[in-house]
Amino acid sequence: MKTSEKINLLLLAGTLQSGGTEKHYYQLCHQLSRMRFNLHVGLETPLKNDFGVLPSDICTLLLNGSYFNKAKQIYLHVKKHRIHVIYSCAFETSLPVLLAWPMIFLYVILFTGVRGRFNFPVKRKIIEWLISAISNRIICNSGKIKEYVPALFRK
Repeated sequence: MKTSEKINLLLLAGTLQSGGTEKHYYQLCHQLSRMRFNLHVGLETPLKNDFGVLPSDICTLLLNGSYFNKAKQIYLHVKKHRIHVIYSCAFETSLPVLLAWPMIFLYVILFTGVRGRFNFPVKRKIIEWLISAISNRIICNSGKIKEYVPALFRK
């Protein structure tokens, strides 16, 4: 990628309704420089934003169907729009990213956000562990969460 080229960033969220992660994504959509980034937002539910209207220049990808179908949609979007970075900190989108990862790992840098609930079911912990394992970077929202992330994944 040329230094003057804009970074194509895909933010994957289950929704943009009433939550810390969702508010974080909303703030990113408004505060990231349009001179440096082309923003794309992947959602599982149609846009119903509790925080306000998103800027009109954001490309929205509606993920639907099975996890395999969502993985295919992510792959096709990454390929079509030449996405450089995927940022996923929503569990709802983690499994499709895992399924699409073999197809997209050469194309993108993957950032994962880890949130503060420690009482997740085992299935969810396994998926979180796997998505952490394939991520280029892990973003923690607190020092306590950073302690929770296995030392193996601290990058």
